[in-house]
Amino acid sequence: MKEYMEVLPWNVLYETGILEIDTEHEIIVSILNKLARHIHYKSSKSDIDAIYNKLMDYIDYHFVKEDILWKQYIGHDDYYIEHHGSHKSFMKRIRTMNDCILPLDKVIRSLTERVAFHIIESDRVLVHMVKNMKNGMSLEDAKISANNMPENLDLFKSILEHL
Repeated sequence: MKEYMEVLPWNVLYETGILEIDTEHEIIVSILNKLARHIHYKSSKSDIDAIYNKLMDYIDYHFVKEDILWKQYIGHDDYYIEHHGSHKSFMKRIRTMNDCILPLDKVIRSLTERVAFHIIESDRVLVHMVKNMKNGMSLEDAKISANNMPENLDLFKSILEHL
């Protein structure tokens, strides 16, 4: 099986600046790309299911670790509660995808969109907030600053164009 096919090539622009999170994101993207290759080259259902389950398990692991980090800085804020809730709904939605009758290419597209959005639109914003708070900015000012990062939306749009 060719190893170079990628639906979401890793790019340093996805990095948050927190090594642990970036490493986990890169692993998620790698497993997602492996799943896409196996679907594209029509591997057995058991192989695809095994990779899909590995992806779900790793995303779940990542979300648990991430929630601990975000709670440390913004756990008292609605922004954290909303982000934590988005993790739960993300997992619920993608855990059921493999059981749906959707064509596999649509499953991959949906997973890719959700992973890209999580990394670019969600985590990069939170990291920006945390960094600003560490530099003395109030939570409210950090939220305003983080939500005015136009490069996130542009980056996300460019990923969607290539799917």
